[in-house]
Amino acid sequence: MKQFNKPVALTNDVKAAVRDRYKLFPELDFGKSGYTVQLDPAFKIVNNQLAYLITVTSPDGVKVNYFYDAKSGLKIKQYTVAPLGTVMEWGDYREVETGIKIPYLEKTSVVGQPIEYKVKSVKVNSGLSDDLFK
Repeated sequence: MKQFNKPVALTNDVKAAVRDRYKLFPELDFGKSGYTVQLDPAFKIVNNQLAYLITVTSPDGVKVNYFYDAKSGLKIKQYTVAPLGTVMEWGDYREVETGIKIPYLEKTSVVGQPIEYKVKSVKVNSGLSDDLFK
């Protein structure tokens, strides 16, 4: 991680929080050993939508609150309960060629500044070289 173009040393807690924040499909880990999942008994309101709140604690102790739209079941918000905890929100889900839905809109904030990302196009299994990801 860099800040003002200089390397920043990260504690193990911060490394775990960052790793958990950027997983593409974190739900695939929820059934693994060491994870605890708790469904809140009451609906929450997220952007005028009823949502389920699920709190997931990973084996390294990082807690993440996930909010899922009560109608569609799609993830619409997450909050990492940790140092550098961040809020992320998703919307404008569209089905891509593999049959999965991808959010074309993501909102977050960095150092208090709101940032909005919009996806222009999605390619799945398009033959990209593994070297591009090193």
